[in-house]
Amino acid sequence: MKRGFEDKFMDLQSGLISLCLEVTENKVDKIFAYASIEKDGLMFNAFFKMNNKVETLNTLGIDKTLRREFLETGTLDLVKLKDLCLEDDTPIPKEMKMYYDVKQGSTTPSISIHLYVLGKVAFLQGKYL
Repeated sequence: MKRGFEDKFMDLQSGLISLCLEVTENKVDKIFAYASIEKDGLMFNAFFKMNNKVETLNTLGIDKTLRREFLETGTLDLVKLKDLCLEDDTPIPKEMKMYYDVKQGSTTPSISIHLYVLGKVAFLQGKYL
C-alpha cells in the first residue's frame, strides 16, 4: 500500500457523503449511501432518514436534473476510487455501505463501510484496512 493511499481513499468516501449533504441541503437526519463496483458496471445511490421517515431524492422533491447529476457525480467518484485501488495494487471493493448521522454535526464524518473484496467481508469503521 503506497503512502497516502488511505487518506485518498477516505477523501473519496467523504466526498460521496458530502455530495449527499449538498443535494439534500443538510436537511436530512441520516444518510445511507450505497456503492457497487463490479467488473461490468458501477452504481451509486443513497436514501435518507428525515423526521423518522425513510426518503429518496424523489420523495424529498429534488429536481430531476439535480438527481441525475447527483448519481452521475457519485458514479464518477467510484471511477476515481477504482483507479486509486488499481494504482496502489489494492483490491477494489465490490460494495460499500456508508452511514452518516447528520445530527451529530461532526466536522469529520463517521462512516461505517462494509467492503466485499474477493469473497471476504471486512467491516471498517472510519478507515481502510
